Amino acid sequence: SRGARTMAERIRSMAGGRIVWDDTEPLHRWIEAVKPSLVPAAQVAWVQVHSRAAGTPGSSGGGDFSEAPYQPALQQISDIIDRGANVPAAAKRECVERLLDTARRQGYTTGKWMVFLEPGVADAAWAAIARATATGELGCSAKVAPTGAGPDELVREAAISPHISPYLPHELVREAVVCCVYVRDFDERAELQRVLRALMALMAPLQVPVTAGFKPDAFTMLGIDGKQNRWRLPPTVHSVAEALAWDVAPAPPAPGTQQDPIELDG
Repeated sequence: SRGARTMAERIRSMAGGRIVWDDTEPLHRWIEAVKPSLVPAAQVAWVQVHSRAAGTPGSSGGGDFSEAPYQPALQQISDIIDRGANVPAAAKRECVERLLDTARRQGYTTGKWMVFLEPGVADAAWAAIARATATGELGCSAKVAPTGAGPDELVREAAISPHISPYLPHELVREAVVCCVYVRDFDERAELQRVLRALMALMAPLQVPVTAGFKPDAFTMLGIDGKQNRWRLPPTVHSVAEALAWDVAPAPPAPGTQQDPIELDG
């Protein structure tokens, strides 16, 4: 059988700055080989795994993102700011709902719960999240930012690889990195709540708090990041406390049928 792939081979074969589990090697071996501390942040933007459970479509909501239909709602906010006025809360709420309506029409409905991982706990937290995602216990996909510096030769290669550089930070990771756990439809409150509770249960033994809200992928594509974005819009649409308080019928158990068997252990 083929020997283990080197990190350099994985990096050269990735697309979009991501190393993604493609089911060509056992999951446990892949997780160990590309744990965040081993992946150079100077070359790789994300390490990602998709659910192998039937009925979970990966991190794509099924629609294609097109920016133009979102612009009228954002322009109304820009006009208020350009007049030197504060943006009323009601105007922000109306804008957010218009953006979500546009995402629904496009079928671009995925979003993510986010957890911030200190480098010292990122490996263990990611291993738990990756396993649970692949087996359908979490959402449709998950990704984590690397924390590793990487071998010197890989860092040198990054400096001369123009097809890689647009995706990447160019400093060593010393602070918390983000891990995103995806849900395929931001309107499925029962599923959002189920995934959130499952994520919190996985992180509790590691004493990793889950406090960031739920962010639609459309907001990421539009650049609605952080509280200082140019429209002054909230980057998330649901807080953790809000989602935990929803009175929703329990989501059905995560699918138990995989498309193909997953080899978890040696």
